[in-house]
Amino acid sequence: MIELRGIGLRGSGRARLEGVDLHLASARVYGLIGPNGAGKTSLLCVIGGLVRPTSGLVIRPVGEDVRIGAVIGASGLHPGRTVGETLRLAASLGPGGQRDVETALGSCGLTGVASRRVGSLSLGMKMRLAVAVALSCDPHILILDEPMNGLDPDGIAWVRQVVSQARGRGSTVVISSHLLGELAQLIDTAVVLSRGRVRHIEDMHDQRSIRSSIRVDVPSRLTAALDAAGIVWHEVRDGLVVHAPVGRTARLAVESGADILSARQFVKDLDDVYSRASSGEHLSWVSS
Repeated sequence: MIELRGIGLRGSGRARLEGVDLHLASARVYGLIGPNGAGKTSLLCVIGGLVRPTSGLVIRPVGEDVRIGAVIGASGLHPGRTVGETLRLAASLGPGGQRDVETALGSCGLTGVASRRVGSLSLGMKMRLAVAVALSCDPHILILDEPMNGLDPDGIAWVRQVVSQARGRGSTVVISSHLLGELAQLIDTAVVLSRGRVRHIEDMHDQRSIRSSIRVDVPSRLTAALDAAGIVWHEVRDGLVVHAPVGRTARLAVESGADILSARQFVKDLDDVYSRASSGEHLSWVSS
């Protein structure tokens, strides 16, 4: 969907981005992680076309009308307009016109505050509205900068739904967040930034690094099957940790004649990904 080649961005006498190469595919969710000042928001602005890079190329599909919806903070909303007015204005500029405004209010949990001024909203409600505005153009590329700021658990669950639906429609979704536990549940690819450079890219679904936890009635049967298949495992207090997807692990357990008591697959730990990338352990990219 979009490719960045050698992107550089200078501002305030320093390099905000330097030599950034990144390919962003359709129907995939990318998470930008890194410390404050790493260049995450600058990179989002370049992807969204809000800032022109000082060097490098941003390549989008030729001959296509690429629609981009972006939330770079919620401060860009006019505080004097009502929620309903804000959404109607945004919808009038999108491909669907204003016919879906009431639906958008309902799906974003804003029906009850439609007549309120934006300036009177809580941070969480402003964020919901900002995301709703970004979605109003039915974007091919959806950019979300810290979208879970100020949201309660229901709001965070709603963001998960928004992201999942956008991916399902074939959109490219790029999110930055410091909430790594929540981000890990949303993304397909993690992009680690530091000092304006991409330090590491990690495929969160890479089969080589997926692990599962399983408890069976006769562990020796399963461990023999794992050894025969060449799968790494180790024993923990409440069962086995297996370096394989839970589906394959469970299938081997059944074939070995062991009864499964419990089984689950681990979500890859973004804290670990970030820590390893920051320590310099990763010197090359993992293919995304």
